[in-house]
Amino acid sequence: MKMTVTITELHTTGVGVAQNTEYGRIYVPFAFPSETVAIELGAAVRTGQWNARRIDHSTSFCTVAGRCGGCLWPGAPYAEQLVWKERLVRRVLAPLLAFARLAMEIHSCKTTSEFRSRLHLHANIYQNRFTCGLYERGERTLVPLADCPVAAAPLRRIVAELATLSETTWPYENFGFGVELSFLPEENAVLLVLYASAKRRHTLEAMLSRFAALPSHPLAHIAYAEDNPTYVWQRLPHATMYTRPGCFQQGNTAQSDTIRSLIAAAIRESQPKIFFDLYCGSGNYSLPLAHSVDAVYGVDDSTMGIQVGLENLRRNAIGNAHFVQADVQRVLENPMHYDFPPRADIVVLDPARFGIGRAVPTLLNNFQPQRVVLISNNLTALYTDCRALLAAGFEPLYIHLVDFFPHTPHMNLITIWHSAAPAVYASIKRF
Repeated sequence: MKMTVTITELHTTGVGVAQNTEYGRIYVPFAFPSETVAIELGAAVRTGQWNARRIDHSTSFCTVAGRCGGCLWPGAPYAEQLVWKERLVRRVLAPLLAFARLAMEIHSCKTTSEFRSRLHLHANIYQNRFTCGLYERGERTLVPLADCPVAAAPLRRIVAELATLSETTWPYENFGFGVELSFLPEENAVLLVLYASAKRRHTLEAMLSRFAALPSHPLAHIAYAEDNPTYVWQRLPHATMYTRPGCFQQGNTAQSDTIRSLIAAAIRESQPKIFFDLYCGSGNYSLPLAHSVDAVYGVDDSTMGIQVGLENLRRNAIGNAHFVQADVQRVLENPMHYDFPPRADIVVLDPARFGIGRAVPTLLNNFQPQRVVLISNNLTALYTDCRALLAAGFEPLYIHLVDFFPHTPHMNLITIWHSAAPAVYASIKRF
């Protein structure tokens, strides 16, 4: 069934929603409010709710718009994207009355193209032919890319060069792997990292020279190799941050700087001495601010993240930071075992998409932080984590929407909290 509908709102996932007198609510990916679009009706989700496929995609912003799953709102007016992102957040937090009185500060991306400093692609060699791109939304079908407008200019050049590899014959029948591109401004180069299972490592090693020989001469490596070198990721006023192939880094360094500035503002406001960086990775949000506190304590369960974090400590001669590889909950349950102090003045929580879990907020009460900064990149986790913090006696002070990825519903929400519980550690000497 084909028809034309007008999109009136967004589902929490960012999918466009239309109302139809006969069918009810119709969910249309790659459609944005106020657009009138041609669709093909699909399966019923439940009574009065239907999935649909848009069939009249505009390719003015991107030639694979509506096929590639990278952008859900390709080319939608940016001001309207921000309006709807705030609405989505408000809708999710509506049951939590503590947020009703708080204004939400929006930190927009300075540009809606070439803002990504890191891009993770999927590659496949099938019947000796190479294809590289992104998957269709919700599918395992690979959409070949010859360009990506949201990637930084050096990454766009590499994407175009990767597309030319499809013209040659490869000595493999069926082999899939990941290709990560990261722009390193200080190195004036692109880091190209290949990912695959351990049993495929030998195959990656055999093909590595083809990628290194691309016209832009990327720094080509295999993820997690023991002999991988260290590169400068970002040079900041108080620290130079390094990375290694396979180490996670933020995909938009400019907006990562925005989050760091919000943490710095919280430090100036509360004048903390002890800084806990939980889910710290390589120390992106704490080590450049170590000069403003007495001590930093970081924990993450990522081996690579902590290895690079320790390298950042060494290369920057940061002597007031202690990083450990461990589970965050276990560290909070037994801080002395991990050489953590019993008190933290400011805590930064930067978990993966699944959030911090129910136990962490209650455990944080034992440390009586003046400020807690929660960084959320998933709306479901945001609600769950905020509810747990409220139940543990924390009160929200500020909420910031930092837009990392225009043309998508993805964003980072920064909520800043203070403890409303009595200060049970007031007499404990600060470390």
